[in-house]
Amino acid sequence: MPKQNYRILAACCGLLAALAAQTTAASDYSDNCQSTDGLYVMDDGALYEANAWRKGDTSKPIEHKKGRETVRALEEGTCLDWKRGGGKPIGYESKRYALAVSLQKDGRPLSLEMRCQLYADGQPASFSCDRRTVTRRIGAPERPEKGWGIDQLPSGETPPVLTTWTHNGSTMELSTQGEGRTLTYVKPRAGLAANGVYPGSLLFSGTSDGRAYTGSARYFSRKCGEIQFAVRGLIEQNGARLTLKGAAPKLNDTCRPSGSTMPQALVFQLQNPQ
Repeated sequence: MPKQNYRILAACCGLLAALAAQTTAASDYSDNCQSTDGLYVMDDGALYEANAWRKGDTSKPIEHKKGRETVRALEEGTCLDWKRGGGKPIGYESKRYALAVSLQKDGRPLSLEMRCQLYADGQPASFSCDRRTVTRRIGAPERPEKGWGIDQLPSGETPPVLTTWTHNGSTMELSTQGEGRTLTYVKPRAGLAANGVYPGSLLFSGTSDGRAYTGSARYFSRKCGEIQFAVRGLIEQNGARLTLKGAAPKLNDTCRPSGSTMPQALVFQLQNPQ
């Protein structure tokens, strides 16, 4: 996975993680771009000089025209919250694409190529994705939270540390930024694609307090989609081994929970430890 996408990896702590608690309905939408020369950004359709945008100055958007859009990767699907969703699936879309943009700079025409990331859903504010079903996929789009489509980090933020691990024959990438932790598939083992696992699929998102990890893991079902369950674990062997443990829900014929499995262990081994 290209390292220039570290912003997206750092934000990969759950495509449909619960939003800030509130009682009103709320939709999550972001459509952000950065020009290939790094001089311009586009935030939800408005174009700015990158330096001004990083300083928080959005008072002077630049007039521009959008041209051809080329989709690099796309994922569409639905999420279901067993407790709060009322059995109604809610749709989402994640897309990486290139966009041609034209504008006038000092009286002369200027053409830009933008790298973009879109994410949109219509979920209520307290909604969580207990079951995900992918209905359409092109390539392997990353799964950002709102506002993480632009590669350049805002002022004061540091990029995550990325390390490579193995898990049951798959190659994984651990993103570490502050207390946040995510584990993402880089090269899934043979056969996992049939269950909806692709490069970029998120396996774990959570936090770390010293050696202790806490968060949500996912397992993937051809019939029922992507299922989340709580896990806890520890980093051991001088930081070279991570074991996460938790009990995944049992699902009935309609893919609804009907109890829990025996606790299971997810073991990750660091590649090329120092």
